[in-house]
Amino acid sequence: MSEKKGRYAEYLAAAFLILKGYRVHKLRYKTHVGEVDIVARKGNEVVFVEVKYRATDDLGLEAVTPKSQMRIRNAASLYLAELQKRSRGNCGQISCRFDVVIVSPYYRINHRSNMF
Repeated sequence: MSEKKGRYAEYLAAAFLILKGYRVHKLRYKTHVGEVDIVARKGNEVVFVEVKYRATDDLGLEAVTPKSQMRIRNAASLYLAELQKRSRGNCGQISCRFDVVIVSPYYRINHRSNMF
């Protein structure tokens, strides 16, 4: 898959999430320990989203390996620490979850919540 298709899939996923009522805060949040494709919020919950462009949903889910999950979790931990620091510790208990959005050919979008 080309990088161009992957980026396009990320933009489609972000637009899809916005239509579902999410506020997208970051696209391609990169740190020295990992990367998250999309960081969004819905209500008081921070949602870390991995986007996969694959032929089928099953192939998309298989592509989110334990190694990539660890990379996403590590980046998410840094994001949450930055969020606490920016709010001077006044954001209370932060709830978060990890979702996967699979974009298939013909740009069919499948959003799976709480995947890992």
